[in-house]
Amino acid sequence: MALVLNIPRITLVTLASVYWGQYWFDFWHGSWGSQIFMSVVFTIYYYIIMGVAKRRSPKTHA
Repeated sequence: MALVLNIPRITLVTLASVYWGQYWFDFWHGSWGSQIFMSVVFTIYYYIIMGVAKRRSPKTHA
């Protein structure tokens, strides 16, 4: 899972290096950029997993 979630970050760092310059590469490669990026990725992952879990849970009638 870590490899799959790290591929978009590697892509972002590569784009920052090639198109946006050294400052943005350093930002996204550093601690703040990686924390922001992984927070977004894990939030998206959480909501996807919760949606799948809700769909698979048995329906209870009160």
